Amino acid sequence: MRSLAWPSKDAYYRRLFGSHDFWLEVDVLDLNEKPVASATLLDGQVDIIASDNGVRRTASLTLIDDQNALDFGVTAAWSGTSLWVNRLVRVQHVIDVDGTDVAATCFVGAPTTIARNGAEVDVSLSDKAILANRGSKPYTVHKGADAVAAVKAIMADCTGEFHFRLPASTGRRLSKDYSVGWDDSASPFAVASRIASKELGWHLLYDASGYLMMRAMPTASVLAIPYVTEPPNTSVDFAGEVNWVQVTGKATTTTNKQHQTIKTQPQAIAQLAASDPLSPSSLARNGVPRYLPLLVSDDSLTSTAQVKASATAALKAGVPAKVTQEYSVIPVFNLDADDIVTLAVSGANPVVRVSTASIPLGVASDMTIGRTVISRKPPRVRSRVQKLRWRQTTKKTKHHWRDKKGKKHTSTSTKHGWKKLPSERSAKDRRV
Repeated sequence: MRSLAWPSKDAYYRRLFGSHDFWLEVDVLDLNEKPVASATLLDGQVDIIASDNGVRRTASLTLIDDQNALDFGVTAAWSGTSLWVNRLVRVQHVIDVDGTDVAATCFVGAPTTIARNGAEVDVSLSDKAILANRGSKPYTVHKGADAVAAVKAIMADCTGEFHFRLPASTGRRLSKDYSVGWDDSASPFAVASRIASKELGWHLLYDASGYLMMRAMPTASVLAIPYVTEPPNTSVDFAGEVNWVQVTGKATTTTNKQHQTIKTQPQAIAQLAASDPLSPSSLARNGVPRYLPLLVSDDSLTSTAQVKASATAALKAGVPAKVTQEYSVIPVFNLDADDIVTLAVSGANPVVRVSTASIPLGVASDMTIGRTVISRKPPRVRSRVQKLRWRQTTKKTKHHWRDKKGKKHTSTSTKHGWKKLPSERSAKDRRV
């Protein structure tokens, strides 16, 4: 989570989690991240997602663009691909903290789809990783180079990135050459991510404010969220269950002294013990085992020990069933993907990783952690050019209940609402 630029973060969170006024500002930027215009937000949401292409943050917005800053018919170039090439959009949530307007940037990214109806624009966006996950002009960082500097060089020289939040050099040197290329599998982001993972044990992502960040997976909570607005929902997914794994490594050909060609290929099989309730024998019908197989072929594995370890790891990853806890909370706008938060849930205080979440930008619902949902209002809102400002209200209700043993318990639920303010300040007054 990015450190916010104001004197007291505690004061900010006290204000955020209490009754407060807020407004949202949407700026249209050029590719050098210079503001070129602003747009009025009618509705929208930001999602934190799990992704295999580097994009961890997406947004869907309904905007009023009466200045045609998002015009893709004449003043902007359409590339013929899914990427709209010459604009970025920045979204900031602003609240008043002790007389100072404090802006938390919750999204910076590029449009991927856009539809216009007069001055009203519906736009879907992805974070800045989308600017770096296609193939690029060949570029190589060489063995022995500083690993952190290599990541920065790839992203700066191949994509033009200049907003970095990278750690200081660790002294780790590249164990081999890494090359960016025209194929998407060798894109700048893919190669930089491989360096971060294999050489440093870290992962690479864009944070909420659009800075490229490299870090180890967080292990400590960065924020205590005092209210959960609904009881947690639990879901179980059995689709990924595996009870039998076969891993095959790289095939090699050798010639012995008798000039005989011998082909070898390491292979290992792992399966759950018969005593496990998900083993093939435990799931048998009429004595016929039921297999839930996973076949893996990996040319990076060259020995029996490696394929055996891979098979064992894959089997463990396949069980148990995936259990997901889903929580609804007051929206928090400056969390980064994979941050850890502590929640106040009937005194249990669970610790949750924000790997998926939905952050509403309108007043439709609360933030959800543990899933992404459609929280924006589905109907099209007709054009309004004024900035809308709202006040969040909080109401607490006590509930008394008994468990199965008859023991009395008391819990508190918090309900939040939104009140439209009767007036709005000028653009000058809204600026920090």
